[in-house]
Amino acid sequence: MEEDREEDKRTNAGLKDQAAAALALTLARPTAVNDVPITRAELAKREAAVRSLRRRDREIYLAHRLDDMSYAAIAEATGLSVAQVERAMTRAIIGINRRLHGAPQRRWWWPF
Repeated sequence: MEEDREEDKRTNAGLKDQAAAALALTLARPTAVNDVPITRAELAKREAAVRSLRRRDREIYLAHRLDDMSYAAIAEATGLSVAQVERAMTRAIIGINRRLHGAPQRRWWWPF
């Protein structure tokens, strides 16, 4: 029982290290929007936005955006349905956008 807990801790620590390394690699890439370089401050804001996501949404978002995994491949790897992966990606994108730009003005046709 105790051995299982220790193994889980090591596995979780390894996954956290991998996720942190992947995020650092993504943010270290030279990025430009409309040929305007992104500053370190902007990268820090984006990193904070990604880190603010729920764990599963963050992992799905990084798997799709960083590892170029398809929704079907992510669904198979996580045991979720493709629709659940799509919803997680939607939550992640909305969460990042809200963190970076604030909450958008609600429109009367928005269902959520």
